[in-house]
Amino acid sequence: MYLLINTKVKDGAFIGEALTFKLWRSSEYLLEDIVVESWLEGNGYYSDGISVMGSMSQSVSIPRQLIKVTDVIGRDIKDNSEQSVLLYIYNDGTVERKYILK
Repeated sequence: MYLLINTKVKDGAFIGEALTFKLWRSSEYLLEDIVVESWLEGNGYYSDGISVMGSMSQSVSIPRQLIKVTDVIGRDIKDNSEQSVLLYIYNDGTVERKYILK
């Protein structure tokens, strides 16, 4: 005998929800987005029918890595510093400003 229990946590897709696909390559630590360019069956939204991909493409999302932490005038700072403004510089060219409030 099986007992079915409903929870408030989503488990699966809702009818009408857009289908998205991702591919995780653990050996390379890469996350790839799979973009469906055309559908042979279905329309890219979850239903009680069948969806069949016609063509797809992939794009790689490389996790960014912290290169260094500096203060506002560019001096290297330890990331646990208690300076008031820190700049976190990442390998993808992004910079995050963090304000330390005491």
